Amino acid sequence: MSPKKSYPHEQQGALFNEEIIVGGATDPELYSTATEFTPAPEGVYPETTETIQDPEGEAVVEAVRQAAAIIKNNRHVAQVGKHSPLERDGSYENIQAGDFLKDFGPVTYRNFEDAKRHAAQLEQQRRSRRP
Repeated sequence: MSPKKSYPHEQQGALFNEEIIVGGATDPELYSTATEFTPAPEGVYPETTETIQDPEGEAVVEAVRQAAAIIKNNRHVAQVGKHSPLERDGSYENIQAGDFLKDFGPVTYRNFEDAKRHAAQLEQQRRSRRP
């Protein structure tokens, strides 16, 4: 893979001005070059007084933000109810580590006993709501 070429940013100025000094103009055997660097008067980022206002660009940025919010919400909605024993088995009785219980959160090996008690309460509430 070939190395990436990097070009300086077009709005970025130079930190130093570069001047090439050529020697040996009269005698070709004494020809040499030297480079002299002097601090740039405008600095690395020259001040610009003009600001470009692009209403079309701002509208595109806002549309991208709205699309990102919609995608994030859709992902959230798609995951609701996943990893639930109710979705898998039809009841809360058979919980496993990795399940997600409503009003409890994720079931881990550390909180498994508390999760079993909470699952029993959820199952009791679910059965009492049935006609």
